[in-house]
Amino acid sequence: MKTITRAPRGFDVDADLLAELFRLSAADIPHLMRQGRITSRLDRGEAADAHTWRLTFFYANTRLTLITDEDGQILRASSVTLRGRTSLPPALH
Repeated sequence: MKTITRAPRGFDVDADLLAELFRLSAADIPHLMRQGRITSRLDRGEAADAHTWRLTFFYANTRLTLITDEDGQILRASSVTLRGRTSLPPALH
């Protein structure tokens, strides 16, 4: 089952979910993360977005954004291809 679950320091995201959304093999996800080729960022919603979280994943020239509730239920998902970029800028590594 492809899930996002709450963890003590954020969320655990099932490799199958990331693999599906990035169109990769689930077996490749941990390896790419260890290499720093898939990176992520976690932001807590404020004001009107309170009680939501934004999980952003970067791979090659793709930015994947998942908006979840406090329990990890996906509310919205989007994927954007970043033109002319093959990796993240140094400030985001």
